[in-house]
Amino acid sequence: MWNTRDSPCETKRGEILSASFEQAGVIWGGDYRFLKITGEANKYYDVGRGTVFAARLKLGLGDAIGAKVRFPIFEPSTRVEKTACAVMAGAGSAVER
Repeated sequence: MWNTRDSPCETKRGEILSASFEQAGVIWGGDYRFLKITGEANKYYDVGRGTVFAARLKLGLGDAIGAKVRFPIFEPSTRVEKTACAVMAGAGSAVER
C-alpha cells in the first residue's frame, strides 16, 4: 500500500495505491471457491476555494475454481475509512469545516 494523503479524514491532496489477493473455499470451506486479485488507485487534487477533486480507479480479476455455485459478480462496497471519519466527527474530534 502506498499512501501520500495529507489527512485520512479531510484529504485535500495526495494518492493511495493498494492491491489485494483473496482466496475462498479451497481450504477455508464456504459456498464459493475462487481467487480474486484487486488493485485500486485514488488521487486527490486541491483545486482551491475549499474544493477537492477526487478520482478513483478500481480493477479486479476473479476466477472460479471448479465451484458448483456460480462466482459472485457483485459484492457490496465497504468504505471503512469514511465510517471511521463519520464516527470521529460525531465525537467532536474532526477538524471544523
